[in-house]
Amino acid sequence: MNKRIGTYSLLIILLLIGVIACRKDKLSPVSNNSECSEFDNLPPLTYFYKKGDQYQTPYFNPNNANEFVYNFRNYELNESKLMIYNLQTGIKTELATNIKIISQPKWSRKGWIAFDNVFNQNYQMWFVKDNGDSLTQFTSSTYNLFPAWDVTGDTLYWQYSPVLGVPSFVFKQGLDSSIIDTIMKDGDINEGYAIYNDISIDNKLISKVVINNKFHIGYTNLNNISFLSLIDLEQKNLLGLTGLTWSNNSQVVYFTVSGGVNQGLYRLNISTSNYTKLMSFCDSKRYTKISCSPDGTGLIGERIDSYLEKNSNGNPTGKIIENSNIYIIDLQTLKETKINLE
Repeated sequence: MNKRIGTYSLLIILLLIGVIACRKDKLSPVSNNSECSEFDNLPPLTYFYKKGDQYQTPYFNPNNANEFVYNFRNYELNESKLMIYNLQTGIKTELATNIKIISQPKWSRKGWIAFDNVFNQNYQMWFVKDNGDSLTQFTSSTYNLFPAWDVTGDTLYWQYSPVLGVPSFVFKQGLDSSIIDTIMKDGDINEGYAIYNDISIDNKLISKVVINNKFHIGYTNLNNISFLSLIDLEQKNLLGLTGLTWSNNSQVVYFTVSGGVNQGLYRLNISTSNYTKLMSFCDSKRYTKISCSPDGTGLIGERIDSYLEKNSNGNPTGKIIENSNIYIIDLQTLKETKINLE
């Protein structure tokens, strides 16, 4: 594998450490960029720290725009839970505890939720029924990340690597099958590499993928794996991709980019490859994992708000505090609404 691609693969994984008829007391509207600011005069050594409860990696129920799955974490207390939240009723449902999720859980049309779980330094793929039944470890090998269900909800696709990042493979397996199929492998044209996976209503896979030894946003029909490039991420200074989601059709994709001069939330037309920035990010505010509602009216996303810790003299200590919360973005107005999950 190209050494530059392999290095990027390693770094990326290491850095991964609607109709909304809802109760008004659970939502808090905020203005688009009121909290956005840049950090100046940082000390030579800085580090990130997550403090308190964190609400991460949301993904909509593809059959219900009022429900989403998410990951609750408290790093200080070493608590973690896979949860479902219903926007209409305000009810939270606990699906699994003591799990540590890196990439985004994915909810199938058959009611299964797939997620990766870090256990003993291995990243295993698990699934659970959306009522909490049948919690099952699906893989037993090393690094398994970025799940995605096909449109039937019966077959799971994911990224696999026997060593962290290099080499890479894309596997698929039906829930009623004991056989794992390899659909991409190290050494082929895409170097077996596809992450931030999402599958459309007509069974097209969108991914951050390798094409001609460079990172692209690409898509392919699952019946005939051959990725077409939509964006050359290096050429467009969009290498900090952190999230991808189809709209409720197979024509529009939304993606997020963190870091760099072009960080923000984007809308992409796959017919033309034209993309538009919908929202800018900054040092104090960015979105990572996103999911489009099944009615196509909104995005749900993990918003990370950051601030500098300062000493008694008012100078930055080098610690950047990060807090993750889940927001809904109205795709007509771009108004952001915080979901209070405390």
